[in-house]
Amino acid sequence: MKKTIIAFAVILVPVILLMYFFNGQQPEFTTSSPEAYKLYQQGYAHLLAFQMQEAEADLEKAIELDNDFAAAHALMANLHARSGRSDDVELEVGLARELSENLTNDLERAKVQLLITGTNRSEAATSDSLLNFILAEQPDNILALTARADRLFLQRDAAARDAYLHILDIEPNYAPAYNVLGYDYANDGDYDTAVEYLNKYAFLAPDLANPHDSLGEVLTWAGRLDEAEKEFLIALRLDSDFYPSLINLGRLYMMQGRLKKGREILDEVYGTEGLEFRRRDIDEWYLRIYYIHGMYPEAAAAMKHFIDNNPDDYSQPYYEALYEVIVGNYDDAMTWFETYMEKLYESAEIDTPQARRNIETRDHNFRAIATSITGDFRTSASEYRAMLELNEGRPPHETWWIKWRLAESLHNLGEYKQAVSLIFEVLDYTTERINPLLLLARSADALGKEEIARTALAKL
Repeated sequence: MKKTIIAFAVILVPVILLMYFFNGQQPEFTTSSPEAYKLYQQGYAHLLAFQMQEAEADLEKAIELDNDFAAAHALMANLHARSGRSDDVELEVGLARELSENLTNDLERAKVQLLITGTNRSEAATSDSLLNFILAEQPDNILALTARADRLFLQRDAAARDAYLHILDIEPNYAPAYNVLGYDYANDGDYDTAVEYLNKYAFLAPDLANPHDSLGEVLTWAGRLDEAEKEFLIALRLDSDFYPSLINLGRLYMMQGRLKKGREILDEVYGTEGLEFRRRDIDEWYLRIYYIHGMYPEAAAAMKHFIDNNPDDYSQPYYEALYEVIVGNYDDAMTWFETYMEKLYESAEIDTPQARRNIETRDHNFRAIATSITGDFRTSASEYRAMLELNEGRPPHETWWIKWRLAESLHNLGEYKQAVSLIFEVLDYTTERINPLLLLARSADALGKEEIARTALAKL
């Protein structure tokens, strides 16, 4: 689970929903072939482990054995949605919907249709009646309960936690609930409790790479980067081709300043057949990490690469604007940025306080970046302060970098004492971030606090 300013990606019913379809009872989905049902179960097990190619192969075989297997088509649609293959999603959704209408069992039909709603936002809007019907018939149905809990989690509704705990009351060994609860506590900044839940997930699924990937991701959020690296490496020992951990490990190395090592890993993922849908995110990561490390020529080149390779992406005008700032065309930059903001405010995605806050944060962030590059540090400091006010109460992994950037602007204004104070707030959360430590050394040295500067440099 990664952070974006506005989540334009489709909401998918997680693969974990499928884990308990069988429940040790009669199959919940109709097929003329027992072998097809077995392949279907193997397919969702592979999806649970993010083994996309294996999952697709199993589902293809299941469909070959029974082309009227509605649930297999619905699950295949979810797989394609995860991979960004919109044409294939549309095809499989059409088949699954048509086949579901032929099912004589109303409950089975509702469950297949619930799977279909997981392929995009417009489909998800129809799921309330399906959930209510399924739960009225089967109050303890894990598929429906998890679909409801997942929606609450994605909406950052506080009720999500109780919904997942209720699932564990019904099935204490339902490993995926521990995974989501780990992220839920991490989103509150309670990283220790998050790690406890994820360790339970790893205990219940010892052969899966995903629990260790989740642990690594949350430990990264917690600023415990050395521990995070160990978890990603464990995940890759369990599954050397587990691409989420390859991506997370490559990004972690680049965060730590090991740019060449991290880029080698990410470039390998970039060129892997079947993972083309991850190229956009990797392109974006490169431009961000080069900017974070103050490597402006490399950042500008990465921005041009992103723009050229993602011409229809919603962020395209944003990165056009940043590129123009870096190369010194401030007026052109603001024109591009205004175009970007108009697109955001015209979007249907601004109907929640969180979405509106994210858009306002993006506005302040761009203006802070632009003015800091042009040397107007008084304005950049003001913009970063506005960002902190907007994000008051957010967990540390979402705000530490704002404090660092504000401290950087204050340092450039000669306000070293305030800069040091802010950096100490960041270091209370994590001592494993390069940029805050480097800034602390510079600001403390400017204040004549040589011992603090030496300690920061030693940590670096």
